[in-house]
Amino acid sequence: MALGVISERDRVFGTGAELDEQPAEDVMNPDVAWVSAKDTIRDVAARMDEAGVRHLPVRDQRGTVVGRVSARDLLSVLADPATTETE
Repeated sequence: MALGVISERDRVFGTGAELDEQPAEDVMNPDVAWVSAKDTIRDVAARMDEAGVRHLPVRDQRGTVVGRVSARDLLSVLADPATTETE
């Protein structure tokens, strides 16, 4: 299970200490938004929007982090005609 996430925003708005002196826990966000490996693309996009993030850790049924999905990943899938839904 993820203990926290560090984004570029966390780094920009961090404490201002030197990078080689600053522990990750000082700038990480402990309130981690995540998705399940079984979630649909629509669910993942909604969770990103809700959390205001561009990357989410992906957890399996046991809660183990098994990957990361990005907004770019979603766009790639949605832009690929082979993966878009047809009626």
